[in-house]
Amino acid sequence: MKNNMKYVSIPLVAAALAACGVAPANGDAGDAAGAGDARSNDAAIVADASTEDPSCETGGLEPDFAGEPLQGSGVDASGRLAPGSYVLSTTRIRSLATLAARQRFQALMGGIMPTLATAPGLVAVSFGGSQRCATGRTLTVWRDEASMFAWVHTAPHQEAINSVREVSRGGSRVTHWNGDATQATWPRAAEVLRDSRGPEY
Repeated sequence: MKNNMKYVSIPLVAAALAACGVAPANGDAGDAAGAGDARSNDAAIVADASTEDPSCETGGLEPDFAGEPLQGSGVDASGRLAPGSYVLSTTRIRSLATLAARQRFQALMGGIMPTLATAPGLVAVSFGGSQRCATGRTLTVWRDEASMFAWVHTAPHQEAINSVREVSRGGSRVTHWNGDATQATWPRAAEVLRDSRGPEY
């Protein structure tokens, strides 16, 4: 089955970066002024994060959560995932909102996306997040566990794993489970992640 992720990789990266409050880097002349603004924004986000709004940590989706539709080789033109049994994985990153962390997150995503877009066995993917809670989420659907772990062990993803404390303020989590197409939803992903027993980063 032909992978059709390439055409969605750029907007999905943008969505993921926006969800974590990451402004794309550029070489424009206004960068120096923008850096000052970014530091001010970082301070505001850190202050919000330190307060830890209770509505951000209910175990469900954040109050202002926004997620992209599933896209990939297993998704039809109407956005419906093909029936079948899959391995599903979800991640929630509680973003460390410093300028250095934001830039590092952007660099890590830049390395991850090309390998994810062409990963054998990837059926569908979506990104989402919350500005209010400074969190980002991923939802991926895989043909089987072997395909998922083959991608997990790629160099860009390993670099992201090793760098998680550079971008996470703690409490970030990941899990995977077996399910059918009906389970590839953000509410279900949040529920499974809430009930998982995995470590926090």
